[in-house]
Amino acid sequence: MKENKKENQKRQWLSISMIVIAAVLITWAAIARGQSFFLILPLYVSLFVGMLQTKANRYAYLLGGLNSILYALVYVIFSLYASAAYAILVSCPVQLATFWRWSRRAYKTSTEFSRLRFKSWCLVLVTFAISAVALHFLSARSDSPYRFFDNYGTLVGIFTMILSLLSFREYSWFMLCGGILNLILYGTMLRDNPQQLTYLIYSVYSLICIVLQCISVHGLYREQQKIKERKTDENDLS
Repeated sequence: MKENKKENQKRQWLSISMIVIAAVLITWAAIARGQSFFLILPLYVSLFVGMLQTKANRYAYLLGGLNSILYALVYVIFSLYASAAYAILVSCPVQLATFWRWSRRAYKTSTEFSRLRFKSWCLVLVTFAISAVALHFLSARSDSPYRFFDNYGTLVGIFTMILSLLSFREYSWFMLCGGILNLILYGTMLRDNPQQLTYLIYSVYSLICIVLQCISVHGLYREQQKIKERKTDENDLS
């Protein structure tokens, strides 16, 4: 018990340290680049969302869904139209719906997870490929110089939202891909828009949180499976 308590305290201090360091760096970059406070306001909120996500906490979706409204406004200013549409039309309502559904199937502060079977994986991959081709042609006339990473980062985000809504553990892998694409996107934008340094810093922080989230999700899934197996064995014995 004492070891678990000490381990939890270490994790809490690590979480607080990560948030403080990221917030200081974002604030420094915003001041150095003369960036408007409104443009980085969603990032401060996202620092707490990311930390909740490291433990697959369902309240991350409640806070994240509301924060998506702020992101949509910022994306329009940066000419990331696909990301803006995704934030307001998909991310916000789906995250709120995910919080509601996870709460109904609650497991500790998270939810009960399932996994994709082979046929489901095939369906997901085929649908993703068709959607990617369709999105490419729909945005062909877009004047955004960041169309590729904007489009495919948005598409990965949509699939992440759907899989998380349905409580499939594989959503964490899609989120990891999305985090990598966002990091590349903001790194690319930095050349033309130095103010994007704040979002690049957050992308690094977010990627760390996503990696920790993957570990938490799969750990929770294994834990849940062991409980189900134990209950099955007990029922067989009775």
